[in-house]
Amino acid sequence: MQITDPDKINKFIEESAYGENILPITSICDTGCIFCSRGCNPPEIHRADIGLASLEQIFGAFEFLDPGIPIIIGESAGIIEEGEPTLHPDFPAIFERLIEHFPNTPVEMKTNGRNLDRNLLDLLKKKDNLKLDVYLNSASARGRKLLMNESSDTSARTLENIKLLSEYGIAFSGSIIAFPNITGWEDIRLTLKYFSDNKAETVRVHPPSHSRYADAGVFPDSCDFIFELKDFINSIRDEIDCPVLVDPSVLTDLTPEVSGMLKNSPAWDAGIRSGDIILSVNSHKPMCRTDAWNRLSEAGRITAAVKSDGVIETLEWDNPRQFCSGITMEFDFVPSRADRLRQVIEYTAGKVYLLTSESGFELIRSLMQLFKIEKDKAEVIKVMNQSFGGTINVSGLLTVDDFLAVIHDNHAIAAEASLIILPYESFSCSGNDLKFCHFTKIRNETGIDVITL
Repeated sequence: MQITDPDKINKFIEESAYGENILPITSICDTGCIFCSRGCNPPEIHRADIGLASLEQIFGAFEFLDPGIPIIIGESAGIIEEGEPTLHPDFPAIFERLIEHFPNTPVEMKTNGRNLDRNLLDLLKKKDNLKLDVYLNSASARGRKLLMNESSDTSARTLENIKLLSEYGIAFSGSIIAFPNITGWEDIRLTLKYFSDNKAETVRVHPPSHSRYADAGVFPDSCDFIFELKDFINSIRDEIDCPVLVDPSVLTDLTPEVSGMLKNSPAWDAGIRSGDIILSVNSHKPMCRTDAWNRLSEAGRITAAVKSDGVIETLEWDNPRQFCSGITMEFDFVPSRADRLRQVIEYTAGKVYLLTSESGFELIRSLMQLFKIEKDKAEVIKVMNQSFGGTINVSGLLTVDDFLAVIHDNHAIAAEASLIILPYESFSCSGNDLKFCHFTKIRNETGIDVITL
């Protein structure tokens, strides 16, 4: 369901800024990706095409942004369909105003790279704490034609733009959506190598997913594709100088394992390698990967106990600034969120049910085991995505209807639950899902207290 009401769109722009620290600029996109999800959503899903947001809308959203955390541009913002930010004709004025208002706030911008010419890079270079995330998908004219129906001239220009980023000293990471069934595995290898050779800090490889409304024949058909993808990346890791991560990954535990290393970085020079397990950082035992990465990324002296190939050793190095250790880890769970979850469960009289997506199920169960919370106190329930169907399995696309379906099918929830906890990723900051249904509908129908966390 396409939303066109101007007042609602203004509200969504403000909510994106307030709830996600995302600054929506445009929904216009200039690529023709064969895997694009637009047009493949269930009809009851609300989507907002903002076209070109006005300067009044964009500058008005500034007051809702948090200067204490990175501002994100070009990312999907809940109901708002994302576009290519550099297509906005007033992008230079928008970026200049952003620098003026948020001189010390990091900015992360997602872009397809087509418009990163020298004029634009001269502008972007003015922001010291800017990082780009460049969605390339393929570094060959053939691959880009197959995946995005791109002309050879546009491909050549885009690939040349990527080479300019290191010349301008602009930090960037790379992203590709992997379609070896279309481009072949060799094209993926060459694309990862292209990013690495042009000084990308990291590269994220996204396994494609689709709703039941998409043409499933376009997508890799193996149910084990994500494991094939991981095996392939591991097989070429020595050829790539930067870390390569599969995102989202399939994590079944909280073990703080190093996923990738930037060669010649401080931690690399100290001896940290992919596959190492971090046992402690500056005498602190990390709760999970995210906790370990945060501590390993602090500026200053780092002393880490590491288990590598069964051997435990202590390694030391100095990070000259924050976030420059060279270590990458797959994201699992924010420690403060985990602590809040534990507190809610412990202080709730009666049994708590935690409803989570397929992708988050094992992680939440591992968290319960870490906190030694027994099943009679808290139980984790996997929620299948019936709204989108297909291969969609993440929390951000679950709806109230999906949660209600599993509650109605599981009679123990109605009989035992004192509290139901839902993942906050499924809802906007105002509590609505993608069907514009508020999560409190669950309490109204079941009589059980419900919170998002």
